[in-house]
This record gives sequence, structure tokens and C-alpha cells, in this order.
Amino acid sequence: MVAGAAGTSRAFQRKNNRSAAQDLWRLSPYGATAGSFIQSLFQQGLVKPLSARLLPHVPLKFVPLALALAALLSCGGHDLTTQASQDLCNCQPKEPWSVDFRHAEKHIPLPSGTATPVTVQTILSWPQHEIVADGPRQGRENTLFQVNQAYLQWASVQTGDCDLHLEISATPDKNAPRVMVETPVDVEYCPARQTLQAQLKQRGRTLSQTEGGELPQPFLVTVQGLAFEDFEHNRGTAQIATSWELHPAIVTLQ
Repeated sequence: MVAGAAGTSRAFQRKNNRSAAQDLWRLSPYGATAGSFIQSLFQQGLVKPLSARLLPHVPLKFVPLALALAALLSCGGHDLTTQASQDLCNCQPKEPWSVDFRHAEKHIPLPSGTATPVTVQTILSWPQHEIVADGPRQGRENTLFQVNQAYLQWASVQTGDCDLHLEISATPDKNAPRVMVETPVDVEYCPARQTLQAQLKQRGRTLSQTEGGELPQPFLVTVQGLAFEDFEHNRGTAQIATSWELHPAIVTLQ
């Protein structure tokens, strides 16, 4: 009986100690900082209600961790997701490569050597095939082309494979027929993706994993890439007028 009473007393004391420690934590400046941190996470929907209720009861031994998290937030930690979306070289495809049509033919380095000049109008005139074989490159697909003058009308990241989708036209007219140009996410194209992103930013336009699209003011660009014939499907805006693309390709603002 005495032993049982002593055990109950110790358990009660431990409970009181924990309660006192938690009260001290919540009332301390550290607890207030962590409380604000947790509240901000809850308001942003980054923690579930249950987690928001439990987190204030942090044991004192975890104070350094809580302070580190609070400091991270005060230094812009809440912008980590935004920063990640800005990184065009670290995009993670949402679809497996196996569903990508002629994936291996599109994800190759550009060949060295002199590019053959071509215009948007010429690309639009290339004969299109009703059925495109899912096989190796052939014919003009093995030629490196360069468009010395075109207008960039659209720029975005395709979430399925993380390629940059870039629509170009021969004139700045918004209704002009367009050709699709794609810059892969492959490591050799990282500098080109970053350069285009920086050039657009200098002109007041944002290109990230989550932002992009139609450009209110088309920009004059130079394009170098390999011809590629895709199968007919919804690949962009209604102004895309051919199944021929430049893919892979690099786009540079003039």
C-alpha cells in the first residue's frame, strides 16, 4: 500500500514538473517566438490543426531546435517553396519518361558545327505527317537549325516533363501562326534555361516552375535547335500551327 502510494506520488510529481516546464516554456520569450512561428505555419496551412495544438508543448530540451526554426522563418524560411520553384534546373517531372513520346530523341545534346539558317515561315511550310513513327530521328530531324529572328510569344515550364515550352512566331502579331520550341530539363541545358529566365526577369516577366505563360509584349529572339516532328495533340495555344518543333533548342533574347 505504501509503495503504491509512493509510486502515485512520484507520477504526480513528474506530471507537475512537466506541466511547470511547459508553462515556463510557453511564457518565456522563446515560447512566444515559437508560438508565433507555429501560428504563422497554421495560418498558411503548412501544419495540421492537431500539429498546431501539440507543437507549443515542446520539451525544454528541444528549445534550440524551435529557436532555429523560428530564426529560419525570420530570415525568409517561409519563402523556401518559392525559391525552389524559381530553380529551373531542379525541376522534378510529374510524369514518368515512359509516357513521353520519343523521349530519347528529344533529350540529346545539340550537335556542334554551323547551324543551317531557317525562318519560322519555312518551318511552318514543312510537310506534316498524319502518323509519326515512335523511332529514331530521321531526315531533317538530324539537322541543326538557327532562326535568326523570331518573336517569343509564350514561355512556361511544362510540369509533366519540366521542359520549357516556348512559342515563337514570325511577327509580333498575337494571332500569327506559331512554332513550338522546347528546352529540356537536362543538365546541359541548365545554363540556357537560367539565361532565358534572367533575360525575361530584366524585362519584367517571371519564368519559374509555377509562373509563366503568354507574354503581353512579344520579345525578339534567336533560336538554335534540332528539328523534331511530334504527333498531333494539344501542345500549346491555339496559334501552334504545325507538328514540327525545334526540340531540343536554346532560345536567347536579342
